[in-house]
Amino acid sequence: MAVNIPNTSDFDLARERHKRANERAERARRVQEDEESIIRDLASVGVSVQSIWDFVNTTDAYPNAIPVLIQHVTEEHEAITKEGLARALTVKEARPTASRALISEFEPARHPWHVQAALATAIGYVADASLAADVARLIQDRRLGIVRWVLIDGIRRIRDARIVGALVSVLEDEPGVGRMAAKELGMMRAPEALAPLRRAAERPDSALRETALKAIERIETFVAAKRAKTGRKHGRERSSS
Repeated sequence: MAVNIPNTSDFDLARERHKRANERAERARRVQEDEESIIRDLASVGVSVQSIWDFVNTTDAYPNAIPVLIQHVTEEHEAITKEGLARALTVKEARPTASRALISEFEPARHPWHVQAALATAIGYVADASLAADVARLIQDRRLGIVRWVLIDGIRRIRDARIVGALVSVLEDEPGVGRMAAKELGMMRAPEALAPLRRAAERPDSALRETALKAIERIETFVAAKRAKTGRKHGRERSSS
């Protein structure tokens, strides 16, 4: 009777699978231990969770947890824990209280991409006009790299000339950053950005040109509608007088 003897590659594959399984188990253990201090601090304010990711996966509000999450987002934690903290702070209850802590973590650009992106998303969601100068500085800081497009994608709520100026200044930045800046200027319907957007629409980057042209169209439509509304109002005023 023939006996099938596993070849060397089968043993190598099994060994590699076992190694990866052990590595995953070790990462899970480290993350669980890393979260313990956060979970204890949350329990002390009456918030009971098994993991900080419970906040990410719920639609319930958790205002009592926000101060604890803010405290820990600036402390040393595993990267995946840091990402979870940032995502847990991407809620209305954290506006604008969490902004300073999130900015302080984001600005050194010392975290992996997924953490930086989560921090950028949170900043864009919770920051308000009082943080306009800080957000404008982040947008313009090239040391932060292309992850700035994630921040730019969420800041249209902040209607401030400093934000518009920062977006205009990065139109010819890294492709992803410039395109997102053009898109946001259109979403913000900022007439003062028309001239820079027209220059951007002449750049060789086809994606930037297309985005700039759409932004220009959106702004010009807004301006025309506003003028028409003003004209109708003045007409009614003249007829009534």
